[in-house]
Amino acid sequence: MNEEIKFRGKDIEFGTWAYGYLTISKLHGFHKIHFQDNDYLWHETDVLPETVGQFTGLRDKNGKEIYRGDIVRLYFDDGKEFIFEITFDKKQMCWLANHKEPIHTTSLYNLKILSGSAHSNIEVIGNIHDNADLLNN
Repeated sequence: MNEEIKFRGKDIEFGTWAYGYLTISKLHGFHKIHFQDNDYLWHETDVLPETVGQFTGLRDKNGKEIYRGDIVRLYFDDGKEFIFEITFDKKQMCWLANHKEPIHTTSLYNLKILSGSAHSNIEVIGNIHDNADLLNN
């Protein structure tokens, strides 16, 4: 299995998203994302710790990478659509798509949607840092 372990975080200075490898210094209180540019030169940027999210290893139906903190629309077979937040459950050691209110199919579906081919029914529509209002729909 070839897993790609990478992170994203919002650049402190410019407010743009940086994608790459994460370094954390609890002693100095910084979080840095290290990334390569188009010329394969390495750079690093300080990011806001609360915005750091790990890549789930999956992509949505449009090929967009899915990260912790993303807001996704999930299309069910019966034509219903629901909005979820991507989180990581430390107790179960798995990625979850959490809905603000219980949905009859959610409890069983939460554990499955991020582990198989069902991600073809998921579309990233934003993230909790830039589009938190999407969760209120």
